Amino acid sequence: MNELDLYQLIQHILQHSATIEGRCIIAEGYGNDLNTNNLAVLLQDSLGSITTTPKYPLAIILPPIETVTTYEEGWSSFKLNMYFLTTTFYDNKSSLNSSCINTANNSSNYAIYNNWKDMRSVAGDFRRMFNHYICKNNLLDKVRELQRSIDYYSRVSLMNNDKLSGVSLEFEVAIFTPCTITDYPTEP
Repeated sequence: MNELDLYQLIQHILQHSATIEGRCIIAEGYGNDLNTNNLAVLLQDSLGSITTTPKYPLAIILPPIETVTTYEEGWSSFKLNMYFLTTTFYDNKSSLNSSCINTANNSSNYAIYNNWKDMRSVAGDFRRMFNHYICKNNLLDKVRELQRSIDYYSRVSLMNNDKLSGVSLEFEVAIFTPCTITDYPTEP
């Protein structure tokens, strides 16, 4: 398994989420690519066949940090940072959703902490399903959760142009990579 397989595994699992509905992209620009007016085009390019669904809620995979303690055993540790985001005060077309605003006091009818709760639930369900999936499909020889891994959830509010709120999820997994050396066809 390699890191591309890990991304595909995450995206495959999120295709079955009733909330995310497969809207999961890899943010190669560390999330800066989400701060754009043409996000719908970016999502369409990234998601391929998933083009008729709204662009939010959305899961985002940031580039991971890889740690290798030894090359002989073949396991690499990946610290993953994912965002589970939805719109705040806005609809899926980036237009102000007046049903979310209480015009009498100019506040929200659906507070941001409700978005935090909703997206925290989606992220937690994803983590449980990720672990369930790798066990159920006998993938533990290719990918596994680290023994010392702790999930960290951080709440985020009003991010980027579309005013997104939700949670950031950090967790670690290990993937097995072959010990073969491919860049040196002959030994020095």
